[in-house]
Amino acid sequence: MKRNLSQRLNNPGNIRWANQQEATKGEGGYAMFSTPEAGWRKLHGIIRFMANRGMNVTEAINEYAPLKENDTPKYIDFVCVHMNCGPFTPLIDLSEYALGGVMAQMEGYYAASK
Repeated sequence: MKRNLSQRLNNPGNIRWANQQEATKGEGGYAMFSTPEAGWRKLHGIIRFMANRGMNVTEAINEYAPLKENDTPKYIDFVCVHMNCGPFTPLIDLSEYALGGVMAQMEGYYAASK
């Protein structure tokens, strides 16, 4: 089975390259993490950072997955359905690990490329 971009880059959240620790610049301007665990740590850290800023689901996804690159309303709906929450649910009320898993699913981390 061929691995997709997020899998090849150990980047479950398709996080853009921004000189992160444990990462180098990968394909398409995305961060390439040294291990899958490093990519998960970064994604969970981003979620924790947004939660600590008091952001809700809509605010966080608007910042994380802006309209210029994503179907942001679809992303918000996907998160809400899979997290069983509303669009204005504070991130602090959600598990960063469960949310990270849902975001990775939305980003295609679990999908096989053809």
